[in-house]
Amino acid sequence: MSNLRKKLDIEKNKELVKRINKYLNYGDQFKNVDWLDNNITFNRFVTDVLIKTDSISYLSIDLDNDGKTDNVVKYEEGICQSRVYSKILMLLNENREEIDEARTQRLFSKLERSGFPGYLTNRHYKVYDIFFYKNEVYIDIWDGRISELTVYSIVKNKLCEICEYKFINKEEK
Repeated sequence: MSNLRKKLDIEKNKELVKRINKYLNYGDQFKNVDWLDNNITFNRFVTDVLIKTDSISYLSIDLDNDGKTDNVVKYEEGICQSRVYSKILMLLNENREEIDEARTQRLFSKLERSGFPGYLTNRHYKVYDIFFYKNEVYIDIWDGRISELTVYSIVKNKLCEICEYKFINKEEK
């Protein structure tokens, strides 16, 4: 699937990058946030953080297996060597200019545990990814805090858990 994913051109998509960061950090892509709305501090964030330790890519696939193409953004935070702090998925509107908050929250609401919306505040040490199996799209989530991998399919706009695998440390036995 890596050939389906395209790296987002940050220079050409600055407004979308701002919206993504507002949504991830404040729960509202249209919120006024001084450091993101100020071009000087935003550009510093892009050069000092985003380009060095984060990555944003997008792909167009039928994420929810309904026969329609969805625009999906994957935001990878805190990349260092072979590890990543978190990877999160979000759905965009048709023209890829805004996050489709309603669909993103509806699809991932099962993952909410607390906060605003829990999917976002509970994202740390989690890696969300997409894979294909027998022409169906699945989402897998690695939770680094509890060493657990869970696989979901999307049926009728809801995540349905397929399986869960808990990694047990040899020292815990």
